[in-house]
Amino acid sequence: MDPTRGPMPSVSLALITLCGKVLQGIADYVRNVQNVDRRIEELNLEVETLKSALQRICRKENRSEEIATRPSTGMPEPLNQSEYWKKLHDALGHCRSALLKLEKLLQEIGRGGIPILRRANLQHRLSNKLQDIDGLRVQIAAYRKSVQLALEIMIM
Repeated sequence: MDPTRGPMPSVSLALITLCGKVLQGIADYVRNVQNVDRRIEELNLEVETLKSALQRICRKENRSEEIATRPSTGMPEPLNQSEYWKKLHDALGHCRSALLKLEKLLQEIGRGGIPILRRANLQHRLSNKLQDIDGLRVQIAAYRKSVQLALEIMIM
Protein backbone atom coordinates (compact mmCIF):
# COMPACT_ATOMS: atom_id res chain seq x y z
CA MET A 1 0.00 0.00 0.00
CA ASP A 2 1.50 3.32 -1.05
CA PRO A 3 0.69 5.93 1.63
CA THR A 4 0.73 8.78 -0.88
CA ARG A 5 -1.97 7.14 -3.00
CA GLY A 6 -5.17 5.41 -2.04
CA PRO A 7 -6.66 5.63 1.43
CA MET A 8 -3.78 7.20 3.45
CA PRO A 9 -4.01 10.75 2.07
CA SER A 10 -7.80 10.75 2.22
CA VAL A 11 -7.81 9.41 5.80
CA SER A 12 -5.19 11.97 6.80
CA LEU A 13 -7.12 14.81 5.16
CA ALA A 14 -10.34 13.74 6.89
CA LEU A 15 -8.51 13.67 10.25
CA ILE A 16 -7.00 17.10 9.58
CA THR A 17 -10.53 18.45 9.08
CA LEU A 18 -11.72 16.71 12.25
CA CYS A 19 -8.74 18.11 14.20
CA GLY A 20 -9.76 21.56 12.97
CA LYS A 21 -13.30 21.06 14.29
CA VAL A 22 -12.01 19.89 17.67
CA LEU A 23 -9.61 22.83 17.85
CA GLN A 24 -12.52 25.17 17.09
CA GLY A 25 -14.53 23.56 19.90
CA ILE A 26 -11.63 24.09 22.30
CA ALA A 27 -11.24 27.70 21.11
CA ASP A 28 -14.96 28.33 21.66
CA TYR A 29 -14.68 26.99 25.19
CA VAL A 30 -11.53 29.02 25.96
CA ARG A 31 -13.13 32.18 24.60
CA ASN A 32 -16.08 31.80 27.00
CA VAL A 33 -14.20 30.85 30.17
CA GLN A 34 -11.85 32.97 32.24
CA ASN A 35 -9.67 30.29 33.83
CA VAL A 36 -8.69 27.51 31.46
CA ASP A 37 -7.69 24.20 33.02
CA ARG A 38 -4.14 23.06 32.26
CA ARG A 39 -5.50 19.81 30.83
CA ILE A 40 -7.47 21.73 28.20
CA GLU A 41 -4.29 23.56 27.18
CA GLU A 42 -2.47 20.21 26.93
CA LEU A 43 -5.33 18.76 24.89
CA ASN A 44 -5.19 21.74 22.54
CA LEU A 45 -1.44 21.24 22.06
CA GLU A 46 -1.86 17.49 21.38
CA VAL A 47 -4.55 18.08 18.75
CA GLU A 48 -2.53 20.88 17.10
CA THR A 49 0.58 18.68 16.99
CA LEU A 50 -1.41 15.74 15.59
CA LYS A 51 -2.91 17.98 12.91
CA SER A 52 0.53 19.30 11.97
CA ALA A 53 1.99 15.78 11.71
CA LEU A 54 -0.94 14.65 9.55
CA GLN A 55 -0.43 17.64 7.27
CA ARG A 56 3.24 16.74 6.91
CA ILE A 57 2.37 13.13 6.07
CA CYS A 58 0.07 14.34 3.31
CA ARG A 59 3.03 16.15 1.76
CA LYS A 60 5.58 13.32 1.94
CA GLU A 61 6.34 10.77 -0.72
CA ASN A 62 6.64 7.08 0.00
CA ARG A 63 9.76 5.00 -0.41
CA SER A 64 9.40 1.81 -2.38
CA GLU A 65 11.76 -0.45 -0.40
CA GLU A 66 10.84 -2.32 2.77
CA ILE A 67 10.58 -0.18 5.89
CA ALA A 68 13.48 -0.74 8.22
CA THR A 69 12.55 -0.58 11.87
CA ARG A 70 14.81 1.05 14.41
CA PRO A 71 15.24 -0.20 17.97
CA SER A 72 13.31 2.80 19.31
CA THR A 73 10.11 1.76 17.52
CA GLY A 74 9.51 -1.14 19.86
CA MET A 75 8.55 -3.36 16.92
CA PRO A 76 10.13 -6.80 17.35
CA GLU A 77 10.87 -7.35 13.67
CA PRO A 78 10.64 -5.39 10.44
CA LEU A 79 7.26 -5.16 8.80
CA ASN A 80 6.93 -5.02 5.09
CA GLN A 81 5.59 -1.83 3.65
CA SER A 82 1.98 -2.88 3.11
CA GLU A 83 1.67 -4.39 6.60
CA TYR A 84 3.04 -1.22 8.18
CA TRP A 85 0.69 1.12 6.30
CA LYS A 86 -2.28 -1.12 7.07
CA LYS A 87 -1.47 -0.95 10.80
CA LEU A 88 -1.07 2.82 10.57
CA HIS A 89 -4.35 3.10 8.66
CA ASP A 90 -6.09 1.10 11.40
CA ALA A 91 -4.55 3.35 14.09
CA LEU A 92 -5.82 6.41 12.22
CA GLY A 93 -9.30 4.88 12.25
CA HIS A 94 -9.09 4.58 16.05
CA CYS A 95 -7.76 8.13 16.20
CA ARG A 96 -10.81 9.29 14.24
CA SER A 97 -13.08 7.62 16.80
CA ALA A 98 -11.29 9.37 19.68
CA LEU A 99 -11.51 12.74 17.92
CA LEU A 100 -15.23 12.24 17.22
CA LYS A 101 -15.84 11.41 20.89
CA LEU A 102 -13.90 14.51 21.89
CA GLU A 103 -15.82 16.67 19.44
CA LYS A 104 -19.13 15.38 20.84
CA LEU A 105 -17.95 15.93 24.42
CA LEU A 106 -16.94 19.52 23.67
CA GLN A 107 -20.32 20.14 22.04
CA GLU A 108 -22.09 18.78 25.13
CA ILE A 109 -20.03 21.02 27.39
CA GLY A 110 -20.77 24.08 25.27
CA ARG A 111 -24.55 23.58 25.05
CA GLY A 112 -27.24 25.37 26.96
CA GLY A 113 -27.17 27.27 30.17
CA ILE A 114 -28.46 30.65 31.20
CA PRO A 115 -26.48 33.32 29.30
CA ILE A 116 -25.74 35.33 32.42
CA LEU A 117 -24.26 32.22 34.09
CA ARG A 118 -22.65 30.84 30.94
CA ARG A 119 -19.08 30.93 32.24
CA ALA A 120 -19.95 29.16 35.49
CA ASN A 121 -22.08 26.60 33.63
CA LEU A 122 -19.25 25.85 31.21
CA GLN A 123 -16.74 25.38 34.01
CA HIS A 124 -19.13 23.12 35.91
CA ARG A 125 -19.88 20.96 32.85
CA LEU A 126 -16.17 20.78 32.08
CA SER A 127 -15.29 19.69 35.61
CA ASN A 128 -17.81 16.85 35.25
CA LYS A 129 -16.15 15.68 32.01
CA LEU A 130 -12.46 16.26 32.81
CA GLN A 131 -11.75 12.57 33.41
CA ASP A 132 -13.21 11.65 30.01
CA ILE A 133 -11.35 14.51 28.33
CA ASP A 134 -8.09 13.49 29.98
CA GLY A 135 -8.51 9.89 28.79
CA LEU A 136 -9.11 11.08 25.24
CA ARG A 137 -6.08 13.40 25.48
CA VAL A 138 -3.90 10.41 26.39
CA GLN A 139 -5.29 8.43 23.43
CA ILE A 140 -4.73 11.34 21.04
CA ALA A 141 -1.16 11.70 22.33
CA ALA A 142 -0.52 8.03 21.51
CA TYR A 143 -1.96 8.43 18.01
CA ARG A 144 0.12 11.58 17.52
CA LYS A 145 3.25 9.60 18.40
CA SER A 146 2.28 6.91 15.87
CA VAL A 147 1.78 9.53 13.17
CA GLN A 148 5.09 11.20 14.00
CA LEU A 149 6.85 7.82 13.86
CA ALA A 150 5.27 7.18 10.45
CA LEU A 151 6.50 10.55 9.33
CA GLU A 152 10.04 9.72 10.48
CA ILE A 153 9.89 6.41 8.63
CA MET A 154 8.71 8.16 5.48
CA ILE A 155 11.63 10.58 5.70
CA MET A 156 14.22 7.79 6.16
